[in-house]
Amino acid sequence: MIDKINENILKEYYEAKFKKRYYGEKAVYLNPDPNHYHQKILEIIKRHSKSKTIKILDVGCATGYLGAAAKMGKNYVCGIEISEKAAKEAKNVLDDVIVGNIEELELPYPKEYFDIIICSDVIEHLFDPKRILVKLRDYLKSGGKLLMVVPNVAWYGVRLMLLRGRWEYKEYGIMDYGHIRWFTKESGCKLLKGCGYNIEEIIPYVVLPLPLNFLDRYLITGLLSKISSKIFDTIFSRTFLYVAKKCK
Repeated sequence: MIDKINENILKEYYEAKFKKRYYGEKAVYLNPDPNHYHQKILEIIKRHSKSKTIKILDVGCATGYLGAAAKMGKNYVCGIEISEKAAKEAKNVLDDVIVGNIEELELPYPKEYFDIIICSDVIEHLFDPKRILVKLRDYLKSGGKLLMVVPNVAWYGVRLMLLRGRWEYKEYGIMDYGHIRWFTKESGCKLLKGCGYNIEEIIPYVVLPLPLNFLDRYLITGLLSKISSKIFDTIFSRTFLYVAKKCK
């Protein structure tokens, strides 16, 4: 009974976000920035499906904006989405969409069915991310990839907020009201390794402070971002994209 109440509360929360145009206009949309993790995910999918059609599961697919791009004209993409209204839109662009909470669902797919599983901006919303990552591992083919994106709570913006003695939630971003788990680069690694995955690559998405960002973008063409992603990634990376395989 308690679990059902909790599930209803979560559904109401995400339906309310949909009404506020959170999906599409404010926060949840396909980011065109070539350095953004959306584009990095699509690059990985393109390489993985270069000579074949692959099956992809997009957990927390929202309106299907990322999954639709991942289809690339040939791939089979399934989505899972808790918001019924967002899922209704996703059904127009994806091959299959399951409406529900991933923490409550039994997936109607065979084991080792998917070549790639995407968990982009999802894990931080879960009560028990370890259990879900273990469950998803069973549906990943041998040699398949898990693409997990989590926000970096050690990003400089959060550090400055804490230095001012504040902890303030927002409609979206790292301090999203819906975030109930927090990760650093290291804790994200520990989570995946503890769930039976081998990490192949960690891709940072660097967001510099405004003066440095302007300098980097318009005067020195990304040099500061490149340096920061190599040396100061735990400070200036807003998110980390983990590329992982399940252990044999």
